Amino acid sequence: CQCERVELFIRAALLCAHEYLSLPPLYPQHLRTFNNTDKLQEIVFMKNLLKLALASLAATSFTAHAEDMLNSYVSMNVNAPASMLWDVVKDFDGLENWCPPFSGDELESGTNNTVGAVRILTIKDGPTFTEELLAWDRMTRSYTYRVIDPAPLPVKKYKSTMTILQLSPGLANVTWSSSYQNNSNGDMTDDQVIDFINGVYTTCLSTAKGKVEY
Repeated sequence: CQCERVELFIRAALLCAHEYLSLPPLYPQHLRTFNNTDKLQEIVFMKNLLKLALASLAATSFTAHAEDMLNSYVSMNVNAPASMLWDVVKDFDGLENWCPPFSGDELESGTNNTVGAVRILTIKDGPTFTEELLAWDRMTRSYTYRVIDPAPLPVKKYKSTMTILQLSPGLANVTWSSSYQNNSNGDMTDDQVIDFINGVYTTCLSTAKGKVEY
């Protein structure tokens, strides 16, 4: 479907851009190698443009192709290297370490951070449900997973991706996005479900941020 093609394009773009975005930052001692100030400004502009393009693609990667699909998206800048933030959130079996709404995360099958792994999540003072890892990429610092239906949640057909980008030596950006359907049986409006998911993302990412900022 169209959504799958968009996701494949984004993944390819991230892979192609990885080496470019990972180039060492330009420090004052490097500036003497540039005799043309305009050329230096062009390089900085192109890097920033590429980051903006990737962020825009991530925001639209889960654009709903059906009327009843909903989308959540939270982006947050973190004053720390991307590698440090990735170390906090990367483990598929470690969600409870940085996401306060959950009290447990254990593998039911497969190997941690390996496609096909299934984890059992326990909500604090609540039910459990399972999720499957669909993609995990250390180079692009991103992973994708889905909730295995049926689940005791106000959403179904839930699929989500988290991506971390290095913006500068001490600044990273993390995005958490998803698509899903309202599964609240009329107890919540679509806007309430979106706000609920966005609230979970914000709480968890803020916790992860607090673990690495200095």
